[in-house]
Amino acid sequence: MRRPNNNNVHNYGAINTTTTTTSRESNRRPYEMQNSELSHDDEHLIDEEDDEFDMEDDEEEGEDDEMIIDEEDDDEILTQSSSTYNNGRRRRRSICTCFRKIMRQLKIFCMNVADVENVWDSPNVSRKRKVGVIFWLLALALSYATERSTFKILVDHAGPFRMFAAEAISALYATILGVTMLCKAFSHGSFECKALGFPLADVGVMAILDSVQLLLCVISGSKIPPVYLVLLVQMNIPVTIALSNCFKRNDDAAAAAGNGEQCHGYTALHLFGACLITAAVLMGLWPAVIEIVDPDSPLTAYNSACNIFIFLLSCIPAAISTLYKEYAMAEYKRPVDPSYLNLVLAIFQVIFTGIISPLVYPLQGFATGGDWTALYPSSEISENFIDSLKCFLGILPKDVAMDSYAEPAQCNAALGLLLGYVLSTVVAGVAVDKIIHSGANNKILYRGLSVGVVLAVLCMVAYDQTIPRDDSELSIVNGMHFACVIVLVLGLEIYHREALPDNSFETVFDEPEFYYGDQ
Repeated sequence: MRRPNNNNVHNYGAINTTTTTTSRESNRRPYEMQNSELSHDDEHLIDEEDDEFDMEDDEEEGEDDEMIIDEEDDDEILTQSSSTYNNGRRRRRSICTCFRKIMRQLKIFCMNVADVENVWDSPNVSRKRKVGVIFWLLALALSYATERSTFKILVDHAGPFRMFAAEAISALYATILGVTMLCKAFSHGSFECKALGFPLADVGVMAILDSVQLLLCVISGSKIPPVYLVLLVQMNIPVTIALSNCFKRNDDAAAAAGNGEQCHGYTALHLFGACLITAAVLMGLWPAVIEIVDPDSPLTAYNSACNIFIFLLSCIPAAISTLYKEYAMAEYKRPVDPSYLNLVLAIFQVIFTGIISPLVYPLQGFATGGDWTALYPSSEISENFIDSLKCFLGILPKDVAMDSYAEPAQCNAALGLLLGYVLSTVVAGVAVDKIIHSGANNKILYRGLSVGVVLAVLCMVAYDQTIPRDDSELSIVNGMHFACVIVLVLGLEIYHREALPDNSFETVFDEPEFYYGDQ
């Protein structure tokens, strides 16, 4: 039996050069024994073969070394990529954790803001829950400042189309209220039409008063200096007190008046605060009075001064509307849904504004000299409203907006300003409702309004600096008018230091119907 030759077994795991050389020598040895003498050519051939074998061995060794180096590089790259992947996972995990914490805190904050029912006066509520009330106070102040600022910029940009702005404000406000009520009805699955609380005739009277007040503000708002828009509107408080004698008060209010209170439930602090507010307004009116009395007054300043008094007249229908609403609720003593009442009032306002507009349309040219009624004749109101709609939609040609009317119009931001004004009004109403239901007292509520007044004045001063000023125009930003603002804020703080007279009454609900016979 022949023993196998181990030298012919190849190692495939790694090339063994010693085994390969030994194997070649054993294969050459018999050939050398048979041919002891080789020719020179044969030796040369054998040397060439040996060189080829050696070159192959070197190439194989080089390939093996390259494979080992490549494997080491691959291992190093894998290690680096693995560490990079782990670092990326840790980074992503930390980002996700941080994001979840932020979302959790945001959710808690939104819940605290949405639910502020009896939060402020409850002793068992944490301070975190009261953050929602503070949020609504800030929202009230910011929304009031935004409402005043956007209204002034809106009527300035609308120019000859500001009459249509009054119509658009009422229509957009009614649309927002209607959509909100529909969403609530769908969410609750109830489409029951609630009772209004008092006859439609009284709602119509309220709507007429509100429409007149809005039209007077819109007509004169573009002609007066910006800060007056904040200063004059506060005259509603003294006018409301002065006109309160024109409406009947209930017996409880009359009895309260006999117990140390004055003027139908208003205390001495109320009257003193109202006097300070009146003094602040009169101080602001002094430059306008001088311009009207002075025969040499420039036409631009005279026009501005006259429109200041038109804006001041808007406080009368506003005060009458407020007192009439209180009187109607106390008279009929019916439950009232504020959203439904505001929706009906806004719809009626759209109707009455369209009816009244032709009568007050010529007032847009008031006190401009000469035959000012010819600047805005009532016969052209239809064409003006069509151009106004195009202006607010942004499709009115620029040459028509700039040259076709007595005043130029800037239509590029009219729709945005309209939305900003109406939305700020809605937010202010929601903020007041939230603060009242949180149990906060009147001081906290009206302090938010005082902050809003200060912010509105600052916004108006900043806007006034952007308006190109003519030497003949009525100036407003000076030391005396800053003093007016200080007196005004002081008067508001004193007036709201005590609770306003409560025109309380017992609500009368409908009697339940019996379905099983009379009982």
